[in-house]
Amino acid sequence: MPAPQPATPRPRPPDWPARLATYLAAHLDTPFAWGRHDCATFGAGWLLLLDYPPAALERPWQSALGVARLLRRASYADYLDACLLPEGALRIPPAQTTRGDLVLIPSEHPGYHNLGIVTGSRAFVTGPTGCHPIPFHHTATAAFRV
Repeated sequence: MPAPQPATPRPRPPDWPARLATYLAAHLDTPFAWGRHDCATFGAGWLLLLDYPPAALERPWQSALGVARLLRRASYADYLDACLLPEGALRIPPAQTTRGDLVLIPSEHPGYHNLGIVTGSRAFVTGPTGCHPIPFHHTATAAFRV
């Protein structure tokens, strides 16, 4: 059974736009590494800057195999629901995202998704050489107002 949906999203700190700009700039050259700088750790870092508790997005993997094991039990969207909704995030349709939201986008690797941070018409995701923006509106499968 999915976690209960909050009535309204958790309020963001007043200076969240500056926090977002600083966070994205700091990760432009950070290469992808499972368990250290993958899409979940990238999203979790953003949540910490929004004053979410450290366990809001637990990362119980260190490799692609660990992710595959986790996702055999539940989809990535279900995993995010269980982690984020109890902490005050709000699941929203991807078409309703605004800057600072989290969005789940299918990866170029079949069966995998990227968790990105929305900046407008694009979302920043992790990649081999660092974070980069990609379009997402037509492919996103889930989104969260955080």
